[in-house]
Amino acid sequence: MWKELCILAALGLWAWQDCKRMRVNIYTVFAAVAVAACYSVFSGGDMAGVFCGVMVGVFLLIAAAVSRQSVGVADGLVFVFTGILLGFWGNIVLLFASLSLGALFSVYQIVVKRRSRHYEFAFLPFVLGGYIAVLAMGGI
Repeated sequence: MWKELCILAALGLWAWQDCKRMRVNIYTVFAAVAVAACYSVFSGGDMAGVFCGVMVGVFLLIAAAVSRQSVGVADGLVFVFTGILLGFWGNIVLLFASLSLGALFSVYQIVVKRRSRHYEFAFLPFVLGGYIAVLAMGGI
């Protein structure tokens, strides 16, 4: 229960920052990654699952570099954080839920609001929404 609340609090803070400024304080993400790593090591978590979960975030960091920041570095680091705490499959489920919500929002923006397909929006609110949706459906 505490782990879920900590993830919710961190995602809530970062989603708010992303909505407000389209920027996230990267130092808070680094600090959260460090705390999550310490928690995972000292709680005796499944290190293979943690490593694979982190790889989801690393993939997004590579996508950020290749796409010239179309995917934000903070998005990748947030998925490193969630990968440490949720493991591989939990992080994959969270990524799928977040991308699904983001896709629905994009369709709405393009069809109803007549925005261009190059319209940029904050992604971390969808990560928060995806996490809440997954928790509501029974958790990860």
